[in-house]
Amino acid sequence: MLFVVIQHVVNYSIFPEIEQADGHWTIGSYVAQCSKGFLCVAVDCFVLISGYFGIKFKLRHIANLYLTCAFYNLFAYVIHILLDDAVIGKSLILNVVFPFSHSTLWFINCYVMLFFYAPLLNAAVAYLNKKQHLIVILSLSFTNVYLGNFWQAPLYDLNGLSILNFMLLYLIGRYVNLYISQDTINMHRWLWLIIYVGCALFAGIGSDFDHIYHWTFWRGFTYNSLQMIFGALALFLFAKSFRFHSRTINWIAVSTLAIYLGHEHAYVNHHLYRFIAELADTFFVEPYSLAVDAVCRLLYGIVISVIIAAILVLFDKIRILLMKPIWKVYDKLVPKIFNKFVKPLFNKWYL
Repeated sequence: MLFVVIQHVVNYSIFPEIEQADGHWTIGSYVAQCSKGFLCVAVDCFVLISGYFGIKFKLRHIANLYLTCAFYNLFAYVIHILLDDAVIGKSLILNVVFPFSHSTLWFINCYVMLFFYAPLLNAAVAYLNKKQHLIVILSLSFTNVYLGNFWQAPLYDLNGLSILNFMLLYLIGRYVNLYISQDTINMHRWLWLIIYVGCALFAGIGSDFDHIYHWTFWRGFTYNSLQMIFGALALFLFAKSFRFHSRTINWIAVSTLAIYLGHEHAYVNHHLYRFIAELADTFFVEPYSLAVDAVCRLLYGIVISVIIAAILVLFDKIRILLMKPIWKVYDKLVPKIFNKFVKPLFNKWYL
């Protein structure tokens, strides 16, 4: 999720424009675009990881996701009231009480749908053999990547901001888990890195050809483009070739979603990105047409993003402590209600 923060900071604060006034690209423009190529795989990679480990549909997981989203929607509205002189109204109540249906974040909408579709996808994967699993992936790729992304056909997903793309990535993640051995992943470690770097550079440099020739089929940074999907898969496999066993990483991982929710809400992000951009302008007086200045701006964006992520992780630990009384009530009442009234109707659903 750190890559997501860096991606947003780079896109909206560090390199909001890549062209000079005359419309030409500079070396700094290529640095800006290629950096986006390395970062834009983050969302796809997150869903691939979910698919690899598998989403287990449990009532407590749904409740945790609901409470987390509701809390950060409330947090965003507090910022909105303090900084924008907003008043408490209908939109506040709807966003806090119904964070899934009234979220301003497309990722949350898609991920919640994936959460509910996961039992069906898991059941399908358990039934399919290796060949059938691959055919399903290729079929989804045809509609999602070829028809949607490449040809932008009506009624298909154009940008990858949909449940269709999430389902494709989830199934790819399951395929890796079931049919690609750890030895194979380790053996091709540096190949995965080369593919990741190649996809990132292809996306960044290819944007210039789109800029010059106005390719209608070029959608280099969309989440359902081949270079983003292959880049995300390669990055995941490269990281998977190493063994990470750290309590610190696990401690941070619990607050991964909070990093996204805390910085990207519509009532927070424009204040945050504007502040970062203004701060950058005080440090860098030269335009980023120069490669050196572009690299310095990129490093500045990375450092700022790490600081933002660290603050949000610590803030989320406070949220977790505040939520403990709610979980005590939940553990005491909800399982009893569920087991008595709901579970008899859905015997295959479990807590």
